[in-house]
Amino acid sequence: ELLLEMTRRSVDVPDKPERRKRVLASMNIWIARNKESFSFIYAEHLEWLNGLGKVTYFDPEDNSVVLPDDVDILYLPGGYPENRARQLSAATNVMNSIKDYIERGGYTLAECGGMMYLTSVLMTGTDTRMEYNMAGVLPVKVSAFKGDMRLSLGYRSFEFRGMKIRGHEFHYSQVIESDEELTSAAQVYNAKGQPVNTPVYHYKNLIASYTHLYWGETGFMRLFEPVPGNPFLF
Repeated sequence: ELLLEMTRRSVDVPDKPERRKRVLASMNIWIARNKESFSFIYAEHLEWLNGLGKVTYFDPEDNSVVLPDDVDILYLPGGYPENRARQLSAATNVMNSIKDYIERGGYTLAECGGMMYLTSVLMTGTDTRMEYNMAGVLPVKVSAFKGDMRLSLGYRSFEFRGMKIRGHEFHYSQVIESDEELTSAAQVYNAKGQPVNTPVYHYKNLIASYTHLYWGETGFMRLFEPVPGNPFLF
């Protein structure tokens, strides 16, 4: 009877401010995408982002691309940038444009291959180690050289800004060198609750990690640094 009585009660749920609804529906979202180096994207994540506003896809190998000043969100998903390192490294205009956006405080999520793209150097090769300059946002060297590679695979979780973040990890490349001042923003754990060495980099309004995040339990924009007057955080 008590349960029935509780179900009859009305609960007041405050609406989000109309201004926030309007702004969220008109966001300018840019997503890196091509067939190999930025190809791992959940369809439900794309659907969610499309619900926030206008989505523009761009290829980081296209050196004519320049991010406009009014970009609200930049998403660099996973893939295999090590297979296209030479082409990505050669496209310096778009690379510098992305770096400038992040340095200005642009909201950016970089997952796995997207994180690798933002490092200073990406190493590849089977017999001979090749080094390619990347965007240089993160003072990190990542190696996909055959002698350095090892499988990192499994479900991951970590706490960030009071939120429990979940996702998964699948890669062979490894961080082999990083600036000692660049520390992980969170301790990452595997499915058994054991700590793993996966870093989570937080720089300005950039969140970057090997972990492919699951957004279903965490509002995408809640990942970022709260800014006074920012209408996007919810």
